[in-house]
Amino acid sequence: MPVITKNNEEVPRLIIIRGAPAVGKSTIAKKVAALNSAKKKTYLAVDNFQTYDLRSMSKDREKLAICNAALLAKNFLLEGFDTVVDYVFDDIDDLKKFIEFIFSDTLGKIDTIYVQEFYLDAPIEQIVKRNQSRSGKRGEYMNTALLKKLYAKTSATKGLLAHEAVIDTTRYSAKQCARYILSNQEAYQNNLTLETVQLPLKDLERSLKSE
Repeated sequence: MPVITKNNEEVPRLIIIRGAPAVGKSTIAKKVAALNSAKKKTYLAVDNFQTYDLRSMSKDREKLAICNAALLAKNFLLEGFDTVVDYVFDDIDDLKKFIEFIFSDTLGKIDTIYVQEFYLDAPIEQIVKRNQSRSGKRGEYMNTALLKKLYAKTSATKGLLAHEAVIDTTRYSAKQCARYILSNQEAYQNNLTLETVQLPLKDLERSLKSE
C-alpha cells in the first residue's frame, strides 16, 4: 500500500482514526498498519494507555492516557515511523492538544510530517449491535446507556475538524476502509494547510483496484 514520499524519500505520517465506541476503530486501524508498506510503522491505541493507570475511570486518567500516547507517538515520528492512533476523541480539544504536541519542539522538532484525520461513522443501531457482539469480552463490552451517551457526544463533533474525512463503516468492509485511508492524498503539515501529497503511482493504482 502507498507511502507518502517527498524527493523520493518516505515521509512519516500520523494517521488519526476516531469515532464512537464499537464503530470499528481498532479493527480498521490495525488493518491500516498491516497494509501500510512503509518500512517503519506502528499502531497505538490510546485506550491501552488507560490500563496502566490503576485509578478508577476519570477525566484525569483519560487525559494522562492521551498525553502518554502523544509522547510515544512523537518518539516514533521522530524516528521516521508512520504512526496510526485510534481513540474516540469525543472532546475535540483533546485531539487539538495531541496534534499541537506532535508539532511542538518538545522532545525534538520533526522536519517533515503529514497528518491525516478520519472519523468513522455508523448509525447508533449498528453501534449497539456491534457492542452486543462483544458481550463477555473483558474490556470491550460497554454498558448500553454509557455507549449511547458517548455516541451522542462523539457524533456532535463530526464535521467540526476542517481536515477530517468521514467514512461510513456500514458501506465498506474494514479492509476497504483501510485501503481508502492509506490511499487518501490529502494531508496537512504544521501550518494546517491541506495539500495533495505524493503517493507512488503504481502503489496507488494497485490499492484502488483491490478489494
